[in-house]
Amino acid sequence: MCFGEILDENAIREIEKAQRDFLLYIVKLNVFVFLPWIAQWVFRNRQKRFLELRQKQEDVLIPLIKARQGLRDEGRKNKGDNSFQCCYVDSLLDLEVPDNKGGQTKKLTGKEIISLCFEFLNAGTDTTSMAV
Repeated sequence: MCFGEILDENAIREIEKAQRDFLLYIVKLNVFVFLPWIAQWVFRNRQKRFLELRQKQEDVLIPLIKARQGLRDEGRKNKGDNSFQCCYVDSLLDLEVPDNKGGQTKKLTGKEIISLCFEFLNAGTDTTSMAV
C-alpha cells in the first residue's frame, strides 16, 4: 500500500526492525524537549543513537523510494499500459508544498518523504494494536 509493490520478506523485516527500534527508543528523547541546551551535552549518546536509528530508516527506505520513482517514470512512458497502480509514495513524489520564498512551491525532500512514510506505517499499526 505504501510502496505500491509486493515486497519480499527481507524488505518487510528490515522496515519492521527499523520502525520498532525507532519507536522503542523515542521515549528516551523526552529530555530534549524540556532542556535541549543541557540535554545535548549530558545525553549526547542518546542523540547519537537517535541519529543512527534515523540513518537506518533512510538506508531501508531510500532504495524502495528510488525503485518506485523509477517504476513510476517508466509507467509514464508506457501510457497505454494500465498495470501501473498509484500508491502513497507516488502521491508524495508528486506533492508540491509552499516554499517560504514568495509563494513558490517545492518538491518534498527525501528525508521528508521518509518521515511521512514512517508516520503512515506507524499510524496503521498503532490504530490496529489499539483496536485489538
